[in-house]
Amino acid sequence: EKATPDEIAKNKAVIDKIRESAQRAVSVNNLKQIALAMHGYHDVHKAFPANAIYSNNGKTALLSWRVAILPYIDQAPLYREFKLDEPWDSAHNQKLIAKMPEVFENPRVKVKAGHTTIVAPVGDKTIFSGKEGMPLSKVVDGTSSTILLVECDAEHAVIWTKPDDLEINAKEPAEGLYQDARKQILLLFADGSVRGAGPKEWVNLPAWLTASGGEIVPQE
Repeated sequence: EKATPDEIAKNKAVIDKIRESAQRAVSVNNLKQIALAMHGYHDVHKAFPANAIYSNNGKTALLSWRVAILPYIDQAPLYREFKLDEPWDSAHNQKLIAKMPEVFENPRVKVKAGHTTIVAPVGDKTIFSGKEGMPLSKVVDGTSSTILLVECDAEHAVIWTKPDDLEINAKEPAEGLYQDARKQILLLFADGSVRGAGPKEWVNLPAWLTASGGEIVPQE
């Protein structure tokens, strides 16, 4: 007996929902792995990575923080392949773009090879606002109230090795963030937790994005 168009549509909706749920779980797991790497980096260097790997004179951003955390996501051999005193697009480093670790992928967003949607929110008082890594002691708003990383949409995806992230629009802080079918965005907080936030919670984004803004975020 053939399924009716209604039954086919219902089955497709169910399959889509299951696929979306499975892909979301992968995204959450990837962010949690990166959180562990960030804290592993902090344990060794007494601060989170800076917003980029800089040249010796500190003036030129050469490579992304994503390269800096490679040893902490079981990618030490790949880290050693990089010439850290050369920019991401040097003849040597450019060849390594194709080796992007899976942890930087978001299965829910289609992007070009070597691109990632896992980015640091860049702006005034964010954790990645300076050329020097921020220690946890400077996250005075509290690690559970301060965003570490976000997922951007396909349009804002970046080459994973490039020192490029998401410039936050203070008036529209959710702009450029990836939203799923339910308008949820995934946020990685400095305590390592990953939370989904719907439109009603976006009002909290300006407060969550700063490490030392002193804002009071209403509790659920």
